[in-house]
Formats: sequence, C-alpha cells, structure tokens
Amino acid sequence: MTKYGLRNNNARFNQVKTDKIVISDKVPVCYTIGKAAAVATGDIISSKDFNALGSAAQTRGILLIQPAFPCAIAVTNNTVGSADDADSIIFVGKAADGSAITDTVTIGSAANATSNTSNAYAEITSITANKTIKCTSLAFGHSSTLGLPWPLVSTSDVITYNYNGAFGTSDKVNNLTNLSTTYNTIGVNALGTNPFTIIYKTKIQNEDNLQVKG
Repeated sequence: MTKYGLRNNNARFNQVKTDKIVISDKVPVCYTIGKAAAVATGDIISSKDFNALGSAAQTRGILLIQPAFPCAIAVTNNTVGSADDADSIIFVGKAADGSAITDTVTIGSAANATSNTSNAYAEITSITANKTIKCTSLAFGHSSTLGLPWPLVSTSDVITYNYNGAFGTSDKVNNLTNLSTTYNTIGVNALGTNPFTIIYKTKIQNEDNLQVKG
C-alpha cells in the first residue's frame, strides 16, 4: 500500500508530520472565569508593613491568596501620610497567557489612595519595595480590569459576553471598558462574584514569531 498519493487533485496521506500549523485568520475563542471575586482593596493582602520589610524581595508567602483570576492588582495605602512620591512597589509575575510580566506602582500618600498595576496578574511571584519606604500599611486586592489569555485587538471582535445579568446587547460591549492591546486587558463594570464569560475573535498565533527554528 502506498504511503501517499494524488487522485482527482486530492492528496491522501497515511501520516503527516509537521513542526507547526499556521492559522493566520482570526478564530472565535471562549474565555470563562468560573467565579470572579468582588473588587476589594485587601483580599490579596489586607495590611502589610513594608517599612519594616525594607527593600528585600518578598515571595508569594506574604499573600493571603493568589489572584482569583487574572486582573490588575489594586495597591492601597491604608495610612494617611505614610508614603511619598518616591515610594513604589515592584511586582513580578505571570500574565493570563503565561508570559512573564512586571510593574512598578507608585504609592499614593493620601489615606486609601489606590493605584493599579498596568498588567493583569494570573500569578504573583514576588513583591519588592524600591527602597525602605515610609508606608507602614499596604493592601493589595482585585481590580475590575481583567487579563485575557488571547489578544483582543478591538471591541468590534467581541461576539458576546455574559456577566452578572448583563448580556451582549445590540451595543454588545456596553459593560466592557478600557481595552488595552498593550497589556491585553479589559475593564468590566460592576465586577462582582458571578461567573464571567466572553466570546471573541482573536489571532491565536503571533505572525511575527512563526519561523520554525531547527
């Protein structure tokens, strides 16, 4: 029996081996967060004295929990006047697609001042103060900015979504805000604890990095 053949312009193979299959067009993907976490300022760390910790890198052991879903991390100064403009926290971790990410977040000096990371963290591997900072009580929590595992280049690529009683309507993205193609994040209004599902079109491969390396 032949291993391959051509008949009526149709190729037939018993076995095909290839290094890579290239899909250049956009394909629909479905991303679901089984149970989101309500936006809160202190559910990842409720209060930590970073003045006492100095500038040593802190590992995941200081966290109450890892992020419940990939999201930008909210950094809140719990104590008025305990930070200045030179105080910052450096995050290192992984994004929703598994890539390595890092952020430097300046701590606000006003009580309950909150700043968010630009990246969305699926995992936090370390947190480090840029120096021995003044802040004696910092809290880290979930934000309403979600990280996506596949690129979303435009809200026009959103097919539909379902969250907290809000569905894709004729507007289709009326509760989705602040899409960032740089950080692959999108905001969700009134994020709570219900499941979130979004279906959208994406290119699942980076066409700039398709060359097979032998």
